[in-house]
Amino acid sequence: MRISNEKIIVGLGFGGEGQGNEHAAVKLVAQLLDVPMDWVTYEYLPSNESPEAFGPGGSRMAVFTAGAVLGAVEELRARLFNKAVKVLGNNVTYEKGYFRSSMVGGLVFLSLVMRRSPSHIQLRRG
Repeated sequence: MRISNEKIIVGLGFGGEGQGNEHAAVKLVAQLLDVPMDWVTYEYLPSNESPEAFGPGGSRMAVFTAGAVLGAVEELRARLFNKAVKVLGNNVTYEKGYFRSSMVGGLVFLSLVMRRSPSHIQLRRG
């Protein structure tokens, strides 16, 4: 899972089978991060970037994917939280795609999906 071009991108190590697993992964990420679904997309990973798999899994693939997505979301949120603390200071909270910290003069927000160049952190006073 990564963030690029204003999207959270879920990397899938399997091709589409018509079961809707891609949609399930996107929906699950959006729900777990409490962000709009249009903030999330997926991509099929090249075989050299994916772990070995057992092949098509049918309906059980959604179960395996859900476990992997849950772990990836937890890791992503932890990494971003640590970065948010470095940028925003202490007392950081997360809600609906934004890390917030009360600082002198109001709240400061750090968007989970940056709306500008990934090399810049967007801060907004509210």
